[in-house]
Amino acid sequence: MALRTYTANDFIKKAFQLLNVIDVTDPVQGEMNAQGEDALQMMIDSWRTHKATFYATEAKQFALAASTQNYTIGPGATWDTAYPQWIEFWSLIPDRTAAATDLQELPFNRVLTTVEWQRIPIKGTTASWPTKLFFDEAFSETTGRGTIKVWPIPTVSVADVVLYLQTPVSNFTTLTTAYLYKPGYVRTIVLCLAKELSLYYPGSLRPEVAEEARLAMEAIKRSNFRPVDAEFDVMLSGSRGSRYNIYTDG
Repeated sequence: MALRTYTANDFIKKAFQLLNVIDVTDPVQGEMNAQGEDALQMMIDSWRTHKATFYATEAKQFALAASTQNYTIGPGATWDTAYPQWIEFWSLIPDRTAAATDLQELPFNRVLTTVEWQRIPIKGTTASWPTKLFFDEAFSETTGRGTIKVWPIPTVSVADVVLYLQTPVSNFTTLTTAYLYKPGYVRTIVLCLAKELSLYYPGSLRPEVAEEARLAMEAIKRSNFRPVDAEFDVMLSGSRGSRYNIYTDG
């Protein structure tokens, strides 16, 4: 069975119908349609602050440049991608020009916190490639970009950074652009949009619609949950470099 696409207009109309603001056969017109678009875009944008609404983790590869510590990230930036709400983890490819059989990806896991970045006393240290990465999470209101800093500063230009970024539901380019959605998202968008629009139409939200919206959101959050493997800090290693095993007590 072919997957069905949905537009912003589809969601807006279905949400208004759930509120009994319009009849099933009525179109959404004028200011009401603009109101529906605003509510939809703001709702999808707010979902970017909820980690459990992100439905995938993508590995995105970006080039490092010799003698360069700072890299802008965001739309049209040096590292051109959507502004990341956060970075799950990162790794390094020391030589992107290596043959496929020799191409290495070295995992460095999480990015530094602000305090950890502050504690690096000499920020200008150089090496062939960096081993630490810091995302300042600043957001330019004019460009929609932030800045990533690496340490040590690379001395070669053949290394790449791989950022593992979570993929959110996209905002709508136009009201008529058609999109595909992962299972569960269409129903959740319709029900949650009805809740959003009900703020403009007091008394229009039926209790059963509010409850179904809650259950639908819980369902997609559960489907997006991924267990995290426990890690052990190197400082917990034994005096001879061995690590304590909680499973064997050895």
